[in-house]
Amino acid sequence: MASQVEISIEKCATIVALRQAVLPIHQIVKQCSVSIRGVQFTLHCQKTTGSNKDIPRPGKPCKTTKSDYKYIRISSKRNRFKTAPQICAELIAMNMTTISVATVKRRLTEACLKGCVAARKPLLRPTDKQKRLEWVRKHLVYQSTSAHFDLNKLVKTL
Repeated sequence: MASQVEISIEKCATIVALRQAVLPIHQIVKQCSVSIRGVQFTLHCQKTTGSNKDIPRPGKPCKTTKSDYKYIRISSKRNRFKTAPQICAELIAMNMTTISVATVKRRLTEACLKGCVAARKPLLRPTDKQKRLEWVRKHLVYQSTSAHFDLNKLVKTL
């Protein structure tokens, strides 16, 4: 679905005035540079409400406030490994609001913070460790005595 561009109240008044002047819809579209559907919707709103304002939309108001939204966003950015249930539990513990985990996830997606699990690095196998040790021994160049190189420390890191 294409994004809808809101028509200004002045343009709505112009559309209604042109329609009352008995102009066809296709001419109103050309004069106001609005889509046909936009003109039809504006005339429908005028007929049902009697004004040029939008029709009030049904639906439940958001439970989260701007401060809740900001807290969710900031706490996620501070600790990238924090999950939505943990953020939800923090909100409840702080007595800010009681919201569901799904709401926290929606607010995170609205803030363009999608949750991803980091890819795990494969562990080294014994053959890989042996190959690394051989490579170090082969390429080990002893410099002066001041530069001390401890091979035992290197083996512990493998």
